[in-house]
Amino acid sequence: MLVLVAFLPFSGEIFRVDMDPRSLAMGSASVSISDPVSSILINPANIKGDVGGAGMDFGLLYEGITGFFAGYRNAGKPYAFGIYSILSPSIELTTVPDTTRPPSQDNPPYVYATATYLASAMYFSMSFGRYYGISLKVLYQGIDRNRAVGFGSDIGFRWRQWGLVIRDFLPTVLFWNSGEREIIAPRIIVSGHRYIRRFLFVYGLDIATDSRTRDRLLSIGNYSIGIRGGVEYRYRIASFRAGYRNGKISMGFGVRYRNYRVDFATFYNASLGLNYRAGILYTF
Repeated sequence: MLVLVAFLPFSGEIFRVDMDPRSLAMGSASVSISDPVSSILINPANIKGDVGGAGMDFGLLYEGITGFFAGYRNAGKPYAFGIYSILSPSIELTTVPDTTRPPSQDNPPYVYATATYLASAMYFSMSFGRYYGISLKVLYQGIDRNRAVGFGSDIGFRWRQWGLVIRDFLPTVLFWNSGEREIIAPRIIVSGHRYIRRFLFVYGLDIATDSRTRDRLLSIGNYSIGIRGGVEYRYRIASFRAGYRNGKISMGFGVRYRNYRVDFATFYNASLGLNYRAGILYTF
């Protein structure tokens, strides 16, 4: 049985996994800069200009959980499409012999089945003018006989070297087939960047509205502020990156050759181990 509480901390977090290796390696602090494909997830205000692209990202999360993102933007068009998914193929489902009593030594829990968990989203993103854009998304989440469908949107802004995105700004609601409704609280991310010779520095803050406290710079009531930042060093066709986000250190590298770019990133979680991302981008 799933227990769903509106604005529960980390509600909807499965739809906010950073799948872009370049962004993740720099502490997910790059909402003021992103390529034509990663902008679908990071900041739709960056979907502009004459450069198009197609790309795929793959992630190995924890305990066999995998993530995937693919996106496409036609050159010169102010819109892009993307699909995102997180898959765990073997979730153990447990129960107790006597469901009218709590678990105990004489009523021990046991595994009665395994099930596949899937969270996915389809994105349509568009920029308007020079400064802002929006992403519309259809969400799905399911495990065993529990299913949910939701609709949401992200809005982004870009001005010079600064960017701001409000994820799930309405906010987003998931409708479960059990009759429950899960509300995904808005998240605000603001960041800037600066180039100094071969270095790119990114820095920013995120503001959460769902009562989280762990690894946050400041928490007041339902609101908390986290810090993130990173650096990229470019040398010829190679880029080397490192970042920090809410207590976690990340790093990675990328290689660009003609219209192709391949990226890799990783970070370590003390409780869950290493987390990887890899991606390929083709621009045209």
